[in-house]
Amino acid sequence: MTTTQAPYPIETPTHGEVAPPPADTPLAQRVAEILLAAYAIDKAADIIVALLAPWRIGRNAVLAALGLANHAVKARPKLAVHGIGRTVEEAPAREVARTVAADDAYYRAAYLVRAATRIQRAIDDGASPREAVRDEKRHYDAHRAARENRLDVAARVGAAAVLFGPLLGWYRDPTADSEAECIAADGANFRAAQAPLIGYPGSVHPRCRCKAGPPHATRVMVDDAVQAAIGGRARPVARVTPRAS
Repeated sequence: MTTTQAPYPIETPTHGEVAPPPADTPLAQRVAEILLAAYAIDKAADIIVALLAPWRIGRNAVLAALGLANHAVKARPKLAVHGIGRTVEEAPAREVARTVAADDAYYRAAYLVRAATRIQRAIDDGASPREAVRDEKRHYDAHRAARENRLDVAARVGAAAVLFGPLLGWYRDPTADSEAECIAADGANFRAAQAPLIGYPGSVHPRCRCKAGPPHATRVMVDDAVQAAIGGRARPVARVTPRAS
């Protein structure tokens, strides 16, 4: 895995007022690769500080944000607690675990960039690093809750893949408060090893109660069904594709 330069061009400010860095691809892609490389925290901080230098985000802010992004339970052990991906017989679930671990790194990277930006702004306004981290707690709690839900959902999808195979069906709870994406996906299929563009069932929106089950007797896939029904109004999830080491 290359660590000396970004795999994609990153637009950086050149003059005038410094805008916040973009917390999405390609910047988050680059930070996600740093997280996946599992460097010691000082080395990871050095690389990220250099990456965020055009936005004047300093080492104290990066170290604090990196600590928060790495604080929660790691994705693979979290999935293993649910019995996902531990044996040869659970190969479909292992694929789910691999995909989710990569996606999880992207979400943690996007949070890290936003957190470092907020912490730096607080420091610039006169707060100590400790005070800035304390003020970040509300955002961190929301990030942690969303992350835990995504991992729980992925664990349920992995368990469904063990029971029904790598092709799964999308099932909407008719009693739930569903949104357009869920209604469009209901009755279509998806492959467990690659989450649909809107995410796995159960993670599309905060009230999502959709589930994965046996495949439907149809060739219609979730991504096609959602695109046909609501097109550009769908909210795709962000993800990072694992790169070869």
